[in-house]
Amino acid sequence: MKGQYDLTGFFRSNAAWFDDVNYFHGFHRCGDFSVSEADFLSYYGRSLNDLTAGIREPQTEQEQALIEVISGLRQPETFYEKTWLKYLNKTRDIPIVSSVHYCDYSRSYYDSVEEYG
Repeated sequence: MKGQYDLTGFFRSNAAWFDDVNYFHGFHRCGDFSVSEADFLSYYGRSLNDLTAGIREPQTEQEQALIEVISGLRQPETFYEKTWLKYLNKTRDIPIVSSVHYCDYSRSYYDSVEEYG
């Protein structure tokens, strides 16, 4: 990334990070993220994923602030907080509670057959 954002408070992993489960074509090709967001996820995603999963403890104020955003204690303010929250919201399993099927159990099947019979 070209110094657009101050990311000095985050651990950048040496290898690029890929989410093969949710974005098997990559962050750049999915259409969900801008180029800078996709770059950020590729470079910092591994460490942020470990941080979010509790594998790694926050080491800096920025990482602690990110944990507070993820926990819902405060609103996202910075580029990295907004991008990581966007990634989490896109990859969460959200059950669908609605149904397009409707059944009217107030009348019996045989009642309707007699009407047309």
